[in-house]
Amino acid sequence: MRENSVSAAHQSEVRDYFNSVWLPKQVNFTETNLMDEIPIGLRKRIMRGIVGRVIVASKFYEKYFKEKEMEKEWSHIKLWIEKTAENVMVRYFQPQQYIVKQGETGTELFILKSGKVRVLIHVGGKEKEVATLGPGAYFGDLSLLGLTDRRSASIMTLSNATVYLITKEKFDEILQMMPDDGRWIREVMMGVCSDYVKHSMRGK
Repeated sequence: MRENSVSAAHQSEVRDYFNSVWLPKQVNFTETNLMDEIPIGLRKRIMRGIVGRVIVASKFYEKYFKEKEMEKEWSHIKLWIEKTAENVMVRYFQPQQYIVKQGETGTELFILKSGKVRVLIHVGGKEKEVATLGPGAYFGDLSLLGLTDRRSASIMTLSNATVYLITKEKFDEILQMMPDDGRWIREVMMGVCSDYVKHSMRGK
């Protein structure tokens, strides 16, 4: 938990919980299953801190929300980050594993917490590396917004990697929790995507 900058107060809550519930029973646990064992309320508070920091530091946040920090609707973004942080799924990958493959169906957003990955596209029947990405990188945003359900590139790990995943179903569910049912956040994201698509078309 220190590695993920979990607050001292939350670390203390976790210690107290395991001292009172698990240690008297002499149950063995590891850091891997710790988050699955602690009470859901405490787990959500910890995840808000750990994942929330990763989201704010990510290229995804920079692309979609950074310029909106001074707008009155900023509270919508803050709430969205908190709810998303509570609901991500964590996936671990070893080197040379595919996270997604070009052409596959998928609607999840991925944010790379740690590790490095290769971006590969099919050219002339072979895979060609077009980029390498590190912590804070993301992919799958167009699929998350429902603009496509096919992966436009393959993502393969170069090292051990930890990825946060949010499904489209959970994304839509979280938007419904917003004060305006998520209309403002969806409009912001769709506007950024529209500008990106127009820029990409001009570059062809």
